[in-house]
Amino acid sequence: MWDEGHTRRGKRRKPRTGCARIAAMIAQQTRNWWWTAHPAAH
Repeated sequence: MWDEGHTRRGKRRKPRTGCARIAAMIAQQTRNWWWTAHPAAH
């Protein structure tokens, strides 16, 4: 639900702002770290 609202708000504004890009980068790094540190969580 949150992702859907966030995507709508993003489309209304610029497609990719600096904050959005940084947030996506941090999320990707966190996901990679999680899978690397917890391989059994798959």
